[in-house]
Amino acid sequence: MCVPREKGTRERIFMKSWILSGVLAGAILGATGQMAARAETLVSGDFSSDPKGGSRFVFNGDGTLTAQVNTELATEKLLFGLGSGRTLTELDTFKVTARLKITNLVADPNGFAQISLGLVNSGTTGNDRSGGASGGSSMGDAFDVVTFDYFANVTPFGGPALQNSIITSNTGSDSVFSNIVASFGTEIGLDNTGESPLPTEEFLTVQYVYDAATRTTTLKVLNEGGAALAINMVGKSNLVGGLDGDVTTIQTVLPGGRGFTVDAFAIPLWTDSWGAFDFNLGTFSPQSLAADVIFDSFAVESIPEPATVSVLGLAVVALIARRRSQQR
Repeated sequence: MCVPREKGTRERIFMKSWILSGVLAGAILGATGQMAARAETLVSGDFSSDPKGGSRFVFNGDGTLTAQVNTELATEKLLFGLGSGRTLTELDTFKVTARLKITNLVADPNGFAQISLGLVNSGTTGNDRSGGASGGSSMGDAFDVVTFDYFANVTPFGGPALQNSIITSNTGSDSVFSNIVASFGTEIGLDNTGESPLPTEEFLTVQYVYDAATRTTTLKVLNEGGAALAINMVGKSNLVGGLDGDVTTIQTVLPGGRGFTVDAFAIPLWTDSWGAFDFNLGTFSPQSLAADVIFDSFAVESIPEPATVSVLGLAVVALIARRRSQQR
């Protein structure tokens, strides 16, 4: 008859250590998983109080703010800093969200200008986004920009268009035009079959994420009911859904060697330095786009890289495994 021997003290301690280590490893990995999923809100607003912008930013007293877009007028920007000394660069992953309604839209068919929102640099993002200021001598001074841009004009060349624009940092001699990174053609056009201009007179949610690992921004627009709009039925290289095959996204890829530094969420009311060109008369008219854009809320979130916290969790598990081995 074989009688199982009673486990010795050393073995009992080892088994308890093994169980405790497993529980601890699970807890750590669970915690790191939660850390990976948790975003940090850098700045947000619901316009429950007056942000005290310029005369073209009207506080409505009902939790909304009206931005009066008029590209005939000089540029104005309403800025909300990300925090004391806080910046985001091409090495950070982040998300920008805004809820807005476009009303009283007037878009000259000979013009090309945008309704815009997103991230800028309070020091290096100037007011000449389109170039052409001072009688056409300027090449622009609005550097370090990561924005949502809606070009509402329907022109002889197509349109409207929706774009996630990046203007990279100034190298010291470049113009704004040589620093613009954006998708073009079918990727941004809203005039393909199954697409349409952005709805007006209803609230939309604009959201875009910049992923540092892939250096890609991904833009979505949700309607008032929360459904993502079809904005990319025919995308880059004439592919359905464009780069990622998703008809509800537009993507922009930042080339290697290019970068940006932003420190504020902005509602910029850009001037159109060139005005609207009348192709019939061969002359410029002063205005290319006007609208009242009612903002309900916005937020900028920093998203931690999953790889970083995963490495932390794996390192702790490896340490536990090594100690278990030594106890044997």
